[in-house]
Amino acid sequence: MHRHALFACLMALAVAGGAAKAEPRNAGWGAARPGVAGGCASCHFAGDPVTGSSAIAIDGLPDTVEAGVAYSVTLSFATPEARTAAFLASFDAGEVIAGDEALQLRRGAVRSPEAVAAPAAWSFTWRAPATPGDVVLNVVANAGNDDASPFGDVVHYAERRVAVE
Repeated sequence: MHRHALFACLMALAVAGGAAKAEPRNAGWGAARPGVAGGCASCHFAGDPVTGSSAIAIDGLPDTVEAGVAYSVTLSFATPEARTAAFLASFDAGEVIAGDEALQLRRGAVRSPEAVAAPAAWSFTWRAPATPGDVVLNVVANAGNDDASPFGDVVHYAERRVAVE
């Protein structure tokens, strides 16, 4: 009897895990910060998420930007444990106005709807808000092991603060 219950649980996890590939297709748009309910680490859990990850590089976004000006941003993700990669990036102000054809945009956020081979890079254009102040960019990237399950994936987080003048 216990073997049947264990088998049923394992099968349910396998079926549920099939929906938890490396891509953030079902992740909420606000899931780019550590500790957010329903965030990437709630479905991908090889261990604790990596916060302040050096595996995520943010290029093209200076520490100080001009209000209303557009910037071409490239996010790169490279870590030894990743066979596949996907990301979600969210600015708390400004607007993502363009991106690689394969990306999904929504106001101040951008994500990859499909996993790609790792290491990976994604490019998009972000327009700074019209009013001066601080803007925070939160990025989450999933280092998938390409087994179409949440097991063995490692979630990485990075944050960049930008001053708008």
